[in-house]
Amino acid sequence: MGDIARLALHQDGQAVFNIAGNKYRIVVWINYPCRVVYIRFIGTHRQYGRIDALVTLVEAWEAKHYPIDLPDPVEAIRYHMENQALEPRDLIPYIGSRNRVCEMLNRKRPLTLRMIWRLHRGLGIPAESLIRIPEDQAA
Repeated sequence: MGDIARLALHQDGQAVFNIAGNKYRIVVWINYPCRVVYIRFIGTHRQYGRIDALVTLVEAWEAKHYPIDLPDPVEAIRYHMENQALEPRDLIPYIGSRNRVCEMLNRKRPLTLRMIWRLHRGLGIPAESLIRIPEDQAA
């Protein structure tokens, strides 16, 4: 039975399965923390080539005309908490006392470099999101 399927994994969680000697493709996105696989495309190699080119063009146009700014640090932390089903008490090892966690989540205490480092290393929150200065505090 020859080559049934080959797999190419990408860093963003996307996986491309080449089926039947590269005649067909299945593209999925894998959300590893939630253990979910989303099917994004099923079709021939030729159809995939067209779709891939269109996606590249649309992404470039959107990036130019509708750039997405990074969230502020507290919103990035809240988003991560929601996705990982974390409670404020789960942040104590990264932020400090429960009181400090509450102050930080209520924007009464800024993140320190040590907190940013711990949140990034311990929870995988992108450092770029954690070091952004909120607009109300910008000079």
